[in-house]
Amino acid sequence: LGFLLDSGARYLIGPLILIYIKSLFENPVGLVKKNRIHFLPAIIYYVVLIIPLIISIISRKFLFPYIKYAMEHDTIIVFIESAFLLIYTIYNLRLFNKYRNLMKSSFSNLEEQILAG
Repeated sequence: LGFLLDSGARYLIGPLILIYIKSLFENPVGLVKKNRIHFLPAIIYYVVLIIPLIISIISRKFLFPYIKYAMEHDTIIVFIESAFLLIYTIYNLRLFNKYRNLMKSSFSNLEEQILAG
């Protein structure tokens, strides 16, 4: 069953890194609650695919017809997961650079004000 949990990790890594980056630069209070929409793909993945797959494994027959199709075409699922992770990686890098540039400009102005004062 370890592979079942591992496969959905790609849907969790991107949003978790997003929240981590935001927590570095924003007030962390309520940050997860504000960004919970980013976890919706992971929830959908587990509810629609993983839980029915576990039920099918336990019952030893495919109770959900689409699960058999998904298992036969798992490369499509892996492609979607990888694309999702790639999109989040690019988004997270851009967000980090945006915050970093804002911090540089804020600190450079702050240092000038302190030195002038």
